[in-house]
Amino acid sequence: MLATWLAAAAAPGDAAAGPGRRDSTRDPDDVMAWLRLACAPGVGPVAARLLLAAFGLPQQVLAQSVEALSSVVPQKQARAVLAAPGAALSGLAARTLAWLDTPGNHLVTLADDAYPRRLFDLPDPPPLLYIKGDPALLARPAVAIVGARGATPPAQPGRPDFSDFADPSDPLLAALGYDPVTLDALCERSGQPPEAVAARLLELELAGHAERLPGNLFRRLG
Repeated sequence: MLATWLAAAAAPGDAAAGPGRRDSTRDPDDVMAWLRLACAPGVGPVAARLLLAAFGLPQQVLAQSVEALSSVVPQKQARAVLAAPGAALSGLAARTLAWLDTPGNHLVTLADDAYPRRLFDLPDPPPLLYIKGDPALLARPAVAIVGARGATPPAQPGRPDFSDFADPSDPLLAALGYDPVTLDALCERSGQPPEAVAARLLELELAGHAERLPGNLFRRLG
């Protein structure tokens, strides 16, 4: 069970490859449950991990009452997690599933064996990783290469393309500044509800137009 696994600090990547190994998540119900947890307004990776440690997988988290979740996180966060999915989140789920249909695309969650151990050991690991390529390679020694988001033409052919997740002309980008801003401030600036802003922010992050900072703050990139 994920709760025991998280509490014991056991991590993906330790199990040997075999029939029971799962490197990524593709089931539509699982994808929607993970997105609901990851995109819940004002929740963030720290609270998400606390809920996973307490109750198990996202579908088990979502089966709890507000009172049960409020024993682990503030009631405002508990209500955000249990809020019914709106059009924005449903649209994000549909686009994510369509993206997963492309060979080589993977959604790796905290519960998947391919989730990197060193990332898992952080106090605030991202619940979801969008991977292009073989997720099993994440367990191997690697060298990090930091490149510009506005890459020069010679570097662009090998750059992963997440452009289908965001439109640079999106009005939310106008509300995002280069200085850190809270989710509530983005809702006020854009006139959009929290669920829609949270779902769109994830898309903008994937496209390289936005960055999530500690403290559940966001800023524009590029």
